[in-house]
Amino acid sequence: MNPKEVISAKGIHEPIITEEVFAQTQSKLENLAKQYSYERRMDKSPLLSGLVKCPICGNSMISKASYKPKPNSDEYYKPIYSYGCNYHTKKNGRTCSFHRQYNQEKIEGAVFEIVSRLTMHPLFKQMVMDKFGTEKSKEQYQDEMITLRKSLQAEMVRKQKLGEDLDNLDVLSDSYDSEYDRIQESIDASYDRISEIEDSIKSIKNKILSLTKGHKSADSLELFLNNIPILFNYMNGEEQKQLYRLIIERIDLFPEKQADGRILKGITFKIPVYLDMSDGYMDRKPDDVIKIHLESEDIEVTSSEAKATYAQIKEYILTNYDTKVSTLYIAQTKRKYGIEVGEASNKSKGKSRVPTCPKSKEEKIVEALKYYKMLDASVTVMED
Repeated sequence: MNPKEVISAKGIHEPIITEEVFAQTQSKLENLAKQYSYERRMDKSPLLSGLVKCPICGNSMISKASYKPKPNSDEYYKPIYSYGCNYHTKKNGRTCSFHRQYNQEKIEGAVFEIVSRLTMHPLFKQMVMDKFGTEKSKEQYQDEMITLRKSLQAEMVRKQKLGEDLDNLDVLSDSYDSEYDRIQESIDASYDRISEIEDSIKSIKNKILSLTKGHKSADSLELFLNNIPILFNYMNGEEQKQLYRLIIERIDLFPEKQADGRILKGITFKIPVYLDMSDGYMDRKPDDVIKIHLESEDIEVTSSEAKATYAQIKEYILTNYDTKVSTLYIAQTKRKYGIEVGEASNKSKGKSRVPTCPKSKEEKIVEALKYYKMLDASVTVMED
């Protein structure tokens, strides 16, 4: 039977569901429509969907949005986006048992930090050197070229001398035939040596040319990677996503957050290399690929991962100074030093006196923020 065919049966029929259930369903659908329309208005394109891998099944993780309704209202708070395993959902048969979700902003912030300082990593520098060589190797090739050219010149002189000996043979001599064959054999061997030397010279030329292009490509590649933070400011979400897919192969996560706040277990880069960077080079297949895999021990913990909760900041200050600080004082200090703070859900609508964080506690909060890399180590306590 065609599912699109409509079966019509005249008469009065008992409803499948009650009017009350129907009304409740319609109300729920309307609320869901509000949620998704709100999500579409938000520019929260998941930049790493497909690149982030599930720690359990290894499949790609996707971005999911969660909504918290405002009390006594049909509106919702700003949605929270997270990466979760696509195979944990019921619609995909729930073939993976991993249910944890990772804050999207934290994961993307950590990856952005690693990409921004990739060119400074020793493994990157070593890989570039292995692919393109060094100025020292270029000098060695040039010295080898000089030696080959001298050998070629000497062999040409030797061949010319053999030709003269062949021309000067006495055709009436009894040994003419044997001497002719001997000299001709030497001339043939000289031609072979000349051909070999010329092939070696051509090979060295290509290597020097490749090194020259390689150094230019390496410089361009390093310049490109160093400017990704600037490029991101001029890109929309889809362009940023495509850029990540160009240079990243996969991102692995820890199943549980580590003691130092780490979430990223490893990241594998696959950076395309073009020796000829003339117009339209991006439309061609790359000449090579620099593949770098960074494990967690190769990566300094990022500030996005180390970012602490209010509870962690309180615990740090209590442990180190036996002093309690309030969430209000932490929020005030974060705002004062330029750290974005969300609006409190229990904010009072009436006018009331708000206490100001004492300087002694501000100093301790600043220290905690530095410890969790939410402030740079060079930041000093501001004067009022």
